[in-house]
Amino acid sequence: MRGRGSNDFDFIQLVNEFIVVLRTYHGVVTKFDETTVVKMFGINPSQYLDYLAMKGDVSDNIKGINGIGRKRAVSLLTEYRDIEGIYKSLDNLPRGLQELLSGREKFLQDQRKFLRIKTEVSLCQERSSGVYEFSKKIVPEKMGAFLGSNWDEILSRSKNCS
Repeated sequence: MRGRGSNDFDFIQLVNEFIVVLRTYHGVVTKFDETTVVKMFGINPSQYLDYLAMKGDVSDNIKGINGIGRKRAVSLLTEYRDIEGIYKSLDNLPRGLQELLSGREKFLQDQRKFLRIKTEVSLCQERSSGVYEFSKKIVPEKMGAFLGSNWDEILSRSKNCS
């Protein structure tokens, strides 16, 4: 039996020259690298959070800005690179677009912050030894070849916590 898929693409924000995302949807696996993201969305992965903040994301209950959809968000990001670039050039935008965006910079920054996946997580944070021992035993069994030698490095770094 196949699992139910999702149209949620949150992990696309993690894609870079070293990270790809494998996404399963209706039994089909798609590899998202930088090239795939550009082809599919029209933006670089580094622009993905700004894109979602502007257009909204129903799956995460992100409202976005009324009047800015996928095409307009891509167009703005293509020309101005990010939210900050858009607001630096706000006076150069058509009047209607200025009105849509005026006074919304903090809102967009807050949306972007909400959508960002935390990646700066210390392996040395305090944790329950039971949870740690469980994960130390189960993760290699379940993930095996997928994690490969990286699991040894993760374990060695976490053991060196002071």
